[in-house]
Amino acid sequence: MHPMYAEILDVTPLSLNAHFRAQDSVDSSTSQHLATKLVKESTEESLDINSTLFADINRAAGQAFSGIFVANKMQRQEGRLYIPSATLSSAQKRQLWALISG
Repeated sequence: MHPMYAEILDVTPLSLNAHFRAQDSVDSSTSQHLATKLVKESTEESLDINSTLFADINRAAGQAFSGIFVANKMQRQEGRLYIPSATLSSAQKRQLWALISG
């Protein structure tokens, strides 16, 4: 992430030890079920953001998101990033940084 955006988002980049990283032990059927459940729970609205910020978010995430949407919960799923509102608090910005850099 560009240092300017890290300062704006009020985040400090961190990386967890292997001991604390989430394990990919969930089987594909369970993850597919959870994914469809999350989509059903969220009401999404496309969010139009600055192309430079969008590129920096994709670079920090290590994957290309197809879009950023306003939804009930903050999550990333099926190439999309969902955030609770167009304007985020400092705590939500830290949560977003943890989500995209994890």
